[in-house]
Amino acid sequence: MTTDFAESLLEFITPVSHSVDELLAQLEDIHRFTFHHLDDEMLWPLSMPCYVGDEDDIVLAQYGSSNIGRMKTLYREGLKRRYGSVMQVISGVHFNFSLPDSLWDALFGEQSEDDRQASVSAAYFGVIRNYYRYGWMIPYLFGASPALCGSFLNQAGSKLPFETVGQGTKYLPYATSLRLSDLGYTNSAQSVLRIGFNSIDQYLEGLRAAIRTPSEEFAEIGVKVDGEYRQLNTNVLQIENELYAPIRPKRVAKSGEKPLKRFLVAAWNTLKSAPWTLTRSARWVLMKTRFVSLICSLSGVHCLRHRI
Repeated sequence: MTTDFAESLLEFITPVSHSVDELLAQLEDIHRFTFHHLDDEMLWPLSMPCYVGDEDDIVLAQYGSSNIGRMKTLYREGLKRRYGSVMQVISGVHFNFSLPDSLWDALFGEQSEDDRQASVSAAYFGVIRNYYRYGWMIPYLFGASPALCGSFLNQAGSKLPFETVGQGTKYLPYATSLRLSDLGYTNSAQSVLRIGFNSIDQYLEGLRAAIRTPSEEFAEIGVKVDGEYRQLNTNVLQIENELYAPIRPKRVAKSGEKPLKRFLVAAWNTLKSAPWTLTRSARWVLMKTRFVSLICSLSGVHCLRHRI
């Protein structure tokens, strides 16, 4: 249990599970523990935030006075200045998952370690590409989140023909998921990025370029102004975690280690012996996505992160 962007935005992280029932039971335990210690506070159950009177009311998550802790808070300060705090308190469900070894055995048969790693890597990137092709069907067919608090529109602004119901709730009659729309957790500044998913080398090359490419827009914010730090740097991405994507490869980084560096090391090792799939010790977590139905149907191993 930790916090995400803000002090009030809780993040619940379950351990690795091998069944959906086990995963949900773990999440229920975390919820029960949290409710037991909330006193007079409550959890907001929806992805889109409740009433927000002023962005300054949103307190950034604090992680102490260590260098790593201060860096985490400064990164969030950069997000606030780049995209606004209101967008950052939109919550969601994230799955870290991998497919079981038994699947690769059935698909590829006996292989050398190098050939198996190449086959598995190609298969995972194939899943990513197909997700981009067909993932939109999940919210289109099953999305049921057409409403949000009117205060969100006061902060974010919109020209869409919203209607009003109840005490200030705004909705679009034919909307499916406002969370996944242009009003939701998006980043138009990243539309210029060309990060491909045809291979691990192409993906890493694009990601590396994004964290090294200066942004004229973000340069106007400044890094240190009047003795106060405003962001980590003025590049398109401050760090790798700023990349917004519905699905992407992922490695678990050690404390203080940059994800890209971890990926470079892991990528080199995977050409040798280290498998991409999750082991029982859960050292490798490979994919990240927000659509529960698709993952439950594809995944043999589940690990849930729930931001509230």
